[in-house]
Amino acid sequence: MNYRLRSLIGIFTSLLFLIACTHVQMSNEPLIHPPKVDQKQSVPEQKPSPPIPEYKDALEDIQEEMPNKQDTTEETPPEKTYEIIVPMNPKVEYWIKRYCYKERSAFERSLYKFDQVRPIMEKILEETGMPKDIVYLSLVESGGNFNAISTAGAMGYWQFMPGTARRYGLRVDRWVDERKDLEKSTLAAALYLKYLYSIFNDWLLACAAYNAGEGTIKRLMRRHPGVTSFWDISGHMFIKRETMAYVPKFLAALKIGRNRQKYGLKDKKGLGVPSYDLIAVSSLLFLDEIAGVIGCPVSRLRKLNPELIRCCTPPLSKEYILKIPKGTKDIISNYLSQRQDQHIDYIMYTAKRGDNLYVIAKQYNSSVCEIAKANRIKVEDSLPIGKVLVVPTNISKVHKNKHIYVVAKGDTLKRISKAYEVSLRDLIEINKLANPEMILPGSVLYIPPPQPKWANAKGKPVLYQVRHGDTVWDISRLFDVSTKDIIRWNQLPPTAQIYPGDKLTIYVNKS
Repeated sequence: MNYRLRSLIGIFTSLLFLIACTHVQMSNEPLIHPPKVDQKQSVPEQKPSPPIPEYKDALEDIQEEMPNKQDTTEETPPEKTYEIIVPMNPKVEYWIKRYCYKERSAFERSLYKFDQVRPIMEKILEETGMPKDIVYLSLVESGGNFNAISTAGAMGYWQFMPGTARRYGLRVDRWVDERKDLEKSTLAAALYLKYLYSIFNDWLLACAAYNAGEGTIKRLMRRHPGVTSFWDISGHMFIKRETMAYVPKFLAALKIGRNRQKYGLKDKKGLGVPSYDLIAVSSLLFLDEIAGVIGCPVSRLRKLNPELIRCCTPPLSKEYILKIPKGTKDIISNYLSQRQDQHIDYIMYTAKRGDNLYVIAKQYNSSVCEIAKANRIKVEDSLPIGKVLVVPTNISKVHKNKHIYVVAKGDTLKRISKAYEVSLRDLIEINKLANPEMILPGSVLYIPPPQPKWANAKGKPVLYQVRHGDTVWDISRLFDVSTKDIIRWNQLPPTAQIYPGDKLTIYVNKS
C-alpha cells in the first residue's frame, strides 16, 4: 500500500515538473499574432499632450482650411545680425498659419508697407546695439503706418503713449507729434526696449513689458517666482490676453519675414522713404507755402514731415528742423532770406466769454485772416470759451511782400512777366538785371505790382526801401507823386504804417 502511494506521488510530481517546463518554454517564444481585443471592452488610449486650451480650437479650424500643410518645425539658421530664436510651439504656429492663410492678403499689404521703412529702422537699431529682429515688433504694432492709433491713445510706428514718448525725448503737443517721425520714434523705441532688457534680461519678456508695461511684468514675476521667461507665463496668471498673444504674433511675423519664400510670400521691393535735405525754420511756415515755392505737391512735404499736426512749423519754437525734398534747399533758403525782416511773434491766447477774432486782432495789433490761418479755422467761426489760439502779433509792423518770386527750372522773364501781368521792361529795370537772358533757378525776383490804367503810361518803376523816419507823405514829396498813388501801387490799406526796411514800388516820370 505504501509502495503504491509512493509511486502515485512520484508520477504526480513528474507531471507537474513537465507542465512547468512547457509553460516556461512557451512564454519565451515570440507571439506570431497579436492577441484579439474584444471591441466591446474599453481600452484606454494614450492621448498626446493637447495644445494650450485657448489656441486649440482656432488652430484646428485653420488647419482644416489649409490647402497645403507645410512643415514649419525647422528653423532657418538666423543671420549673425539676428539674435532671437523662434521656438515652434502651438501659439507661434497658430499665428504663422493665420498670417499665411486666413489673413494672408492683409498681412502681405502690411509687410509691403512696412518694408518701405524697415531698412531705416534696422540701421538705427544696429547703431544702438539692438538685435535687428526687434524691427518686426513695429510691424505688429502699426503695420508700418505712422498714422496708426490705438483705442488707448498710442500713436505712430511704435505705438507710444504720450507719457512714455515724452520720457524718451519725443515731442508731443498741439503742433508736433514726433511719435509719427520715423527716425526719432525708432530711436526712442530702441532706448526703451534696451531699458526693459536691462530689467528682465530676456528679449521676449522685454517685448511683453513693452505691450503690458514694465510694472505689470514685475508684479507678475514677484507673485510667481518660477517665471523666468515668457513661456513660463500661463493664462491663469494676472495678465491680459492681448499680451499673451503679443509675443507669439511678433515671433510669427519675424519667422515669416525672414523666411518669405518658404511661406510663399513675395519679396517686393518698394520705393522706400524718399531722400531729403534739412533746413532750419525760425517762424511759422506752412507746408503749402513751401510747396508753392519749389513746385511740388504738398502731400510730398506732408509725407516727409508727418509729425507736423497742423501742416506748419511750430510758431513758438525758435528753430525747427524741416525735411524738404532733395535738391531744393537753395531755393527755399533764398525764399526764407526774403522773410527774415518779416518775422512775426506769436502768443498763445485762451478765448474768453464774448471773444471773437475781430476783438483779439484789435487787442494784439493782429489780423483776423492771419489768426484764422494760423489756427486752421474760418473767419466767421465762433470761439468756444477756453479754446486756445495762437495769435500772430504786431502784424502791421511786418511788410507783407506779396511780390517775391523764386525762379524755377525752365522759367523765362517773358513767361514770368506775362503770368504777373507786368511789363518785361519793368521786370528787368526793377531787378537791375545786367543780362536778362540769364536767370538761374533759385534766384529771387521782385515782381512790381501791375501798373493801373490810370497811372502815368510813361512812368518807370523804382524800388524804394523805407528808411528810419520815413512816412508815405515824405516819400510822395520825394518822388513828386501822391500818397494815394503810393498806397494803390503797393496795395496797402488806407491806414497802413510803413517801417524801416519795407520796400515800395514807385512809378516816376523819366523826366
